[in-house]
Amino acid sequence: MTTKMAINRKWIFVLKNGTAVLDWGDGMAQELSSGKFLLYGPDDFSHQIMDEELESLKQAGRIASFDAQTVSIFAWDI
Repeated sequence: MTTKMAINRKWIFVLKNGTAVLDWGDGMAQELSSGKFLLYGPDDFSHQIMDEELESLKQAGRIASFDAQTVSIFAWDI
């Protein structure tokens, strides 16, 4: 069975370089595609993630599902 976690969609955004991330607060984020952690600043923010971007992550197998409020993310293999 694959482990997944439902999170509030407002915590997911896209950086200016196109990387979709989960915001952990205090400038710490986690890449949705790889699970890697990174630091970001206010100037790195591009936009809140859009449905099309979430659909692409879903097709790539990184998220399970999404709706207007929630994104269900698969656990990363560590």
